[in-house]
Amino acid sequence: MLNAFQQTPQRGAKDIPDPGDGRRPGGQALAAVVALARAERVELVVVGPEAPLSVGVADALEAAGVPVFGPGREAARLETSKAFCHE
Repeated sequence: MLNAFQQTPQRGAKDIPDPGDGRRPGGQALAAVVALARAERVELVVVGPEAPLSVGVADALEAAGVPVFGPGREAARLETSKAFCHE
């Protein structure tokens, strides 16, 4: 998806890595993602990996007024929790 964005004539899309430590983000990491999006003046965040979605990164960005493409924490459970899907 990033490749497609980068090939469009609109302003530059770029991959901004998660500022966390690579593990599942907690509250401080979610705040860091929001702060980074604001600092970079991001117009749209497209969340790719499932792990950040499963802990609510899309919810945190949306709550901060940052436009985001990706499901909220509860909806992400469909992809991240086999036990939830079997309920």
